[in-house]
Amino acid sequence: LLSKQVIKLLQLRRKTFELEAQNKELEKTSLLFNESQRINKIGAWELDLSTGIAFWTDEVYQIHEVANDLIYDKSKAIEFYHPDDRHIILNAVENTIATGEAFDVQCRFITAKNNFKWVRSSGKVWKENGKITKLFGTFQDITKLKDSEQKFQGIFNSTFSFIGLLDTKGVLTEANETSIKTAGIKQEDVIGKPFWDCYWWQISKQTQKELKENFNKVLKGEEITYEVVIWVANQNPVTILFSMRPVFDQDNNVVYVVPEGRPIQEMVDDKFRYKAVLEGTNVGTWEWNIQTGKTIYNERWAEIIGYTLNELGPLNNMIWRKNVHSDDLKETDKRLKDCFERKTEYYENEVRIKHKDGSWIWVLDKGKVFSWTEDGKPLMMYGTHLDITERKN
Repeated sequence: LLSKQVIKLLQLRRKTFELEAQNKELEKTSLLFNESQRINKIGAWELDLSTGIAFWTDEVYQIHEVANDLIYDKSKAIEFYHPDDRHIILNAVENTIATGEAFDVQCRFITAKNNFKWVRSSGKVWKENGKITKLFGTFQDITKLKDSEQKFQGIFNSTFSFIGLLDTKGVLTEANETSIKTAGIKQEDVIGKPFWDCYWWQISKQTQKELKENFNKVLKGEEITYEVVIWVANQNPVTILFSMRPVFDQDNNVVYVVPEGRPIQEMVDDKFRYKAVLEGTNVGTWEWNIQTGKTIYNERWAEIIGYTLNELGPLNNMIWRKNVHSDDLKETDKRLKDCFERKTEYYENEVRIKHKDGSWIWVLDKGKVFSWTEDGKPLMMYGTHLDITERKN
């Protein structure tokens, strides 16, 4: 009998210890939960549909800036929302009660101390015996997040570039105001559509096909950049430098694609005019990196001396020097030196260059230094060659 009593006593003590341990664990969990709420500014709430009384955790009271011992019903809680946003939360709650679907909304909010905030409220239904009896959810102060978002949107919409966001199916989920206004369309005309079916790309089937092919390359992790002609307002064509870049998650999977287009029509027009001038004047052109000796010539430059660029092989300044008449090199070097020392702005000289057939032709050689190193040395020089053999003869 004594042994049985001892055993019962030990069992009772063990249960007591277990309850104390559970209480300590519950207290610890509660502290961790409250601290997590405080740090993340996320509280929890519950609404009893039969009484209309709302239960809030401490953080919800903190966000409202009210005392923790006050009790609020549904109607009083709604009054904290900005008058223009109250319909958002009311409609969300009523729809959840009617359909059982969860809600998640962002609204403007005025605290008891008249401070403005942005809050995010989400909620779900609680059922008992198949009947919805309560709503419960979370409540979060997202003011800082919203401020950052508004700053981002300000930058996003004020840039001169066309910028958007695509999902992995190529559907356009965001487009900045520049891309919309320049095209003379509305957001709803393109948001939610496959990117290649949007207004800008309907200029031609080939343009749409090329976009699809490049999008598939970006989904594999590549970055794509190319020049393309698209439509802006009133179906006017304009050339843009277009790029697509992948956005990766922590597992290195592509989750979004960022398309960006920079209008370069003026550059294209300038390039066309430059090309037209060169062809109209029939001159050869050269670009010379004075520090490295690397030189770029156009095809006409090679034609003047009877070659193609491929025949000349690797291009550098020595190709020109070895073909110039030795009697003309001294004057050439003197005039170049004057340019390099900034004694003259332009270089100009008439020189004889050996033709592929062995004859000598006269060339008017002109150029100018357009960039300098940090320590004042000449860096890039650009110029032209004009065949003046007939005039000299």
